[in-house]
Amino acid sequence: LSAGTINSPRLLQLSGIGNASQLQSLGIKVVKNLPGVGMNLRDDVVVNLVFVTDTIEIESPPASFLSAVLFAVDNDTTHEATYRNGTGSLTNIEMLFSTGNMISNSWPIEWQNSLVLSPNIQQCKSRGTVMLMNSNPLIPPAIDTAYLSVDTDMTRVKNSILFGRQLLSQPSFKKWNFQEVLPGPQYQTKDELINWIRGNATTGFHYIGTCKMGTDKLSVVNPRNMKVWGVEGLRIIDASVAPASFSANTQSLNYAVAARAVDLIVAEYKLKHDSNY
Repeated sequence: LSAGTINSPRLLQLSGIGNASQLQSLGIKVVKNLPGVGMNLRDDVVVNLVFVTDTIEIESPPASFLSAVLFAVDNDTTHEATYRNGTGSLTNIEMLFSTGNMISNSWPIEWQNSLVLSPNIQQCKSRGTVMLMNSNPLIPPAIDTAYLSVDTDMTRVKNSILFGRQLLSQPSFKKWNFQEVLPGPQYQTKDELINWIRGNATTGFHYIGTCKMGTDKLSVVNPRNMKVWGVEGLRIIDASVAPASFSANTQSLNYAVAARAVDLIVAEYKLKHDSNY
């Protein structure tokens, strides 16, 4: 099963694999009682900080994409960021840089010529759920992301805004005269920023964890063979098996999960395969 963090638990529940009491309340025959199905939903949280300027004209896509690619190629930015600045191997905030004309066409026209900082808060502690609302497979599940339900997540979002402001106030940015319009200079105190965050934080599109691997009572997948506990012949191979958040985008996670699954399947069925996948 490789339906993703939202649909893998949904399909399990529709098939009778999940929390027995919840399935019974929906009239679904229980095949295996696994209370952890649909639990442990994790995601990154993102906010957008917008700084407008009237001193330069900021390129629009696709020209801005091309400029970024050429800059990265010419300056070997990945190597330098990883090895030169000594920031360590583990991060909890990914600061994304973009432009107003790339992020949202719904913003005011005067915001289009802007620099946008988007702190992507990684390793969030808040946990949500994906649960069926009824037994109709055509009805989407109820998704509760529980964003910012843990105080430390909110604190890190707030601190990322303060860091973004500090960054744009550095001398190297002065000549462009960036002016903050989002959140805006009227948001200064802790309570003011928290209220703004609650109304503006959004998804990082890095959903994981709803069929997590492990051995505790809320685990769904056996980490030794990636099979669903107590269900013969069913593996889950997607980001839903991740037991916890981590400091990276989920593409790399999916590659690792898939590669491990290939090894397990090849070994179990004694298949021949090209190891250079």
